[in-house]
Amino acid sequence: MDDILSCPAGVRKIAVEWTVDEYAEGFALTLRDEDEVSVAISFPYVKEMARSSQKENVRTQLSKLGNTPFESGEVNQHWSAEWFIPSSVWAEWRRIAVDKLRSARRMNYPYRYRRVPCPSVRSGEEEKKETMAAPFASQTLTYLANVMNRKAEAFYLKSGAARVEPAFERKEPDDAVLMFCRHCLRYSLGWCLREGKEKSPFHEPFYLVLSDGRRFRLAFDCTHCQMKVYADEKEA
Repeated sequence: MDDILSCPAGVRKIAVEWTVDEYAEGFALTLRDEDEVSVAISFPYVKEMARSSQKENVRTQLSKLGNTPFESGEVNQHWSAEWFIPSSVWAEWRRIAVDKLRSARRMNYPYRYRRVPCPSVRSGEEEKKETMAAPFASQTLTYLANVMNRKAEAFYLKSGAARVEPAFERKEPDDAVLMFCRHCLRYSLGWCLREGKEKSPFHEPFYLVLSDGRRFRLAFDCTHCQMKVYADEKEA
């Protein structure tokens, strides 16, 4: 596990298992992941006998999960004969199955909330109701929470926030971050400190300069692997 987590890419894949079945009018794919989330799709298709064994090709085509969060494990094939299915058809069926599994995982995601006791709206009633309140990562909500009106502010304060700042559109804060980017120019230029590459020969901060002369300051948050673009700065 330590070896996996120490990989430079830091990519974690979800293992999946394929099952290929047939029925009178075509074929069926079942895709199940390591969390026991599964989808099954039927594909009507005219059956045609193959000249050679298709088992290895089926495994190869279904294992091409590429830039998805999944990696292929076992491929189970339950056929009464060796049927020929072009690779392009397998690619389309694989894409449909993966998309449906992603949707199924989102639907089955175990959202967790904390329960906060709330007095009943009706006066004189001793019974208390419980309302669902989302947990906050911080007791102070900045402009990034996008609180535009008083009702939203009151909701957050009642839910545990100690301080709520107005949204950017209501009051522009000093030194506001306009964009958080996963794409990092310092990394692209080969000067990433996390990767142990060579140090930039230029002094920071860097700026993005538009054709009209406006400049946008860049800052690099290596802890979270982000590049931040700050509001327009005028030249001194």
